[in-house]
Amino acid sequence: MGLFGKLFNKDKQGSKLSSSDVEQMVVPQLKSMLEIAFEYCGFNEEEVENIYVFNSAEEGEYFTFSYRIKGQLVERHLINEVLDKKVDVSPDRQTEADEIGLENLHEIMKTFEQRKLDIPTVITIEYSIANQDFKADFGYEQKLIGTDLLPEDIEEQWRNQL
Repeated sequence: MGLFGKLFNKDKQGSKLSSSDVEQMVVPQLKSMLEIAFEYCGFNEEEVENIYVFNSAEEGEYFTFSYRIKGQLVERHLINEVLDKKVDVSPDRQTEADEIGLENLHEIMKTFEQRKLDIPTVITIEYSIANQDFKADFGYEQKLIGTDLLPEDIEEQWRNQL
């Protein structure tokens, strides 16, 4: 069973999703977001400790990811400054990753909407590669509307807490 197969077939009692029903509906999209982030770093299990995925859907849809590598929190476009095994961080590769992530985020939002559930404004995912620990948080509080903040600002606040 592969890395993510183990992750998504295990008991999810520790997950912070609001219900097991909702969790099962969005697992394929969460898995795809993690997989694109893991692929982006060259599936580098030796150097990459954690993958962090941030999504915002409050004013438009926003997706990005970052890593903990050798104890350092690293934005995706800067990973070659820390990794020994270099990877493609070109604008085309970043755009490709964003398109996949945004497609998954859109599908999650559509799932919530179709089920007439409250639509999350923020979804964060933390994944420890070594321990295969998975944590997804869905936030529903408005943080952008009526402010000068951008999704990047909310992401930075979240990353500073990691």
